[in-house]
Amino acid sequence: QGPHLLSGFGDISGFAHEDLSRSPREQFPPPVFSNTDEIDYAGLKPSVVVRSGTPAPHSGPGAPTLAYSLDYGRTWEPLQPQGATSAITVSADGRAFVVTAAAPLFTLDRGRSWTAVRGLLDGAHPVADKVAPETFYALDFSRARLYVSDDGGRTFRPRASRGLPASLQDNVSVAPQRQWPLIATPGKPGDLWLVVREGLLHSTDA
Repeated sequence: QGPHLLSGFGDISGFAHEDLSRSPREQFPPPVFSNTDEIDYAGLKPSVVVRSGTPAPHSGPGAPTLAYSLDYGRTWEPLQPQGATSAITVSADGRAFVVTAAAPLFTLDRGRSWTAVRGLLDGAHPVADKVAPETFYALDFSRARLYVSDDGGRTFRPRASRGLPASLQDNVSVAPQRQWPLIATPGKPGDLWLVVREGLLHSTDA
């Protein structure tokens, strides 16, 4: 259900592609971003979509950098927690939004209230499992450590794991438009891919 494709670009707010044989007639409706940095969807409820980007030049101070949709990306509502940056993820059931900020934040009420995430370093970039609604992941690049939340993004704890490189310091995505190196597989709980200088890493056990 929904559009075949949601796309975002530098200098363009993004598109919902209803027909892959022709270009969309209009960009995403407001809030309009001059760059699309990230688009994510709820793995079990894909009608819930979130995106982040850079406000358009005419937007003025305090313009939102985040937005969510409940209709597959056709219409959007702004999100603007205090201090948020260009990263957002949504739980598999579409209930929780977790954002990267000076201190990571989560909301269960579509941004009406925000709560600080516990157990993560400032600026951490969580990634939602695409099947398990309560599960999120995050990497500590400075110590090459994986953190996992099993309570819907409220609390993260380090997970004992093997196979990660000794250092991940050189793998941090410095540009918000770059694909984040940690990716959760659609349709497979606990299935993760990590793109690093040493190669492509795969985990099937979270």
